[in-house]
Amino acid sequence: MPPASNGPRTSLWNPLVWAILVVILGYGIWHQDRVSTVASPSAQNIPTDAGRTESEPQPGSDLTAASGQVKVASMPSAMADYYRKLAGGSTQDSESEADTPDQDPQEDAPSPPAQPDAPTQDATEDQDGTEETEVRRVRREGSERGERRRGRPGRRARGQAQGGDPAVATESQDGSDAAGSEDDDEADEDEDEHSSEGEGRGSRSDRSERSEASKKKKPREGIPVHHPLIEERCVTCHVRDDEGKMTRISYMRKSPEAWEISIKRMARLYFVSLTPEEAKATVRYLSEEHGLSRSEARTAMYESERRVHWSEEDEDEALRETCADCHTLGRVRSERRDDLEWKLLKATHLALYPLVDFQSFQGRRSRGGGGSGDRSGDRSADRSGGEPSSEEGGAPSSSRGRGQDRADRVLAVLAAEQGLFSEEWRHWNQEKREVPLDGRWIVKGHEVGRGPIRGTLDLKRIATGEYESKWTWLRANGRTVVRNGTGLFYAGHSWRGRSTSTAPGELESIKEVLLLDETWTRMEGRLFTGEYNELGIEIELLRASATPTILGVLGGEMAVPSTGNRLEIIGCGFPEQIEPGDFHLGNGLTVTAVQREDDTRVNIQVDVAAGIPLGRRAIDFRIHQGPRQITLYDTIDGIRIRPNPGFSRIGGKVRPKQLERFEAVAFTRGPDGIPFNEDDVDLMTVPVRWHLEEFPIRPGDDDLQFVG
Repeated sequence: MPPASNGPRTSLWNPLVWAILVVILGYGIWHQDRVSTVASPSAQNIPTDAGRTESEPQPGSDLTAASGQVKVASMPSAMADYYRKLAGGSTQDSESEADTPDQDPQEDAPSPPAQPDAPTQDATEDQDGTEETEVRRVRREGSERGERRRGRPGRRARGQAQGGDPAVATESQDGSDAAGSEDDDEADEDEDEHSSEGEGRGSRSDRSERSEASKKKKPREGIPVHHPLIEERCVTCHVRDDEGKMTRISYMRKSPEAWEISIKRMARLYFVSLTPEEAKATVRYLSEEHGLSRSEARTAMYESERRVHWSEEDEDEALRETCADCHTLGRVRSERRDDLEWKLLKATHLALYPLVDFQSFQGRRSRGGGGSGDRSGDRSADRSGGEPSSEEGGAPSSSRGRGQDRADRVLAVLAAEQGLFSEEWRHWNQEKREVPLDGRWIVKGHEVGRGPIRGTLDLKRIATGEYESKWTWLRANGRTVVRNGTGLFYAGHSWRGRSTSTAPGELESIKEVLLLDETWTRMEGRLFTGEYNELGIEIELLRASATPTILGVLGGEMAVPSTGNRLEIIGCGFPEQIEPGDFHLGNGLTVTAVQREDDTRVNIQVDVAAGIPLGRRAIDFRIHQGPRQITLYDTIDGIRIRPNPGFSRIGGKVRPKQLERFEAVAFTRGPDGIPFNEDDVDLMTVPVRWHLEEFPIRPGDDDLQFVG
């Protein structure tokens, strides 16, 4: 069966389509012919202002081709003539300037009069030709004045006339030559009223550049790298110069944790292969030779301690908004870099995390105009020595006009405050030695929810900077706990260790982060564990010695008045013969009894008289001063929960639970006499009974069944 036909519809469409195509083709031919007629100079034989036709281009001119190819479809003929004259006039102008004879630089010859233009066809062309003639005359005069200025003897010519190097002559005749050069500039300005200020500034800028070029460029200061493993594995990407300095590595200092992050990134992104022992040796070397000083490490200590409850509200607002969206500011504080390295840090972030440019780095920028800019960056600009923005109308500073974003301003502050070198680090680097830690240390600590800890830590040196550790502490319930482990000591002040215990109810494995003080007799820090490092113990250590020293006091909170208060003194060097009069707590406090447990612990009994001032008191032993850990109060004003707020996760298949421990703390009002404000004084933890209640946010809320 034959296929069905479309019928008369096909016979009607075919002629219509062909008709449309013919019309389009005809319009295209007509349009092309019109363009050629209007744009072709040979078709109209339009003369130029020099008496030549456009069909006779000047040889050697850059605009030869352009003079006959100005396509102006559907453009009025007068406008087309004007643009063709501009093309032809520019060609003739460049040729006339090239043919101008050189003038004697020592003579102020007048400019030759301008040649009259050839008559044109109509008034429009005559007016355009007059304008072009004036333009060429001004250009020619400017060119001649430039030739005279370049030929005038200045500082360079005088230096060469003396037979020496111009740069050397500039340095040797700094005063007189500079004055002479300024006189020449003034004479040129008086002679040439039409010269621009940019040319004068340019000549002075040239002299300044020549003077700067004569000075030796200061080399970039860095820290040489002398470690075979680093030289072997890292030199592929980090170039090493003759002084042993390697790119990037030699121009930054970091904490051990920050160097560990860098090495992990090298292995993850650039396939650097290191065994655990090699990685350990690399981190140790970099933390020793490219590490932080003691005060710098103390600033970033909370980052190494992995504290969950830590506030950064006191930090600069611009710094927080730029960096704290992705990580703590402790990571920023744990690094020191030179100016270039801080800029490269931004480039690294943009390469690895491109979206950070829009999410954090740019801020609320204002380019020009009077719009409100990133007000949080004004303080950063002031601290870095930049020009602060005007307070009237919120006008942006000049740095913003140049396109700097918030990250640039923050990095300028960091470069000024956290530069590569500091006096403390230089002194330590010059006087570097191994700080001995072996021996016994007295321990005093507190674990949230489980009370105080006291005991000892014994360290045994097994290699340079490596120790075996044995913790022996006594809990509040009288239970003795023993933990064994190892640790490393970095840069003469930072301890990193790990210990384990098999005792029931104890944390199996905990990490140790401690900082040694300037006297080498005390350490403090945090022991922590958990999937999120949320379980921790605040710890203080005192190096044991024969000199009586008080580390701390347990039970130092006493009511006014009261009797029979029992205090436990923790320290070292307590002699066997001790009397109540050996301890001094101030007026109104009387020690009535003393019991020595060993050379590290002494129990005393104290009576408090009525009417004495409230507040803190110090406790001393004989001629040795002790800490201010005695607190006198008249009433307990309230009980608060610590920490508040808490932070935890219920966990699941993807992530484990995050635990939070709480404790109840009694407090009294502070010096202002008003409770429940910032100056309240914490007294002691109190025993309480805990239970959970539902905090409903919808009808039938049942979260209590899945937490706790």
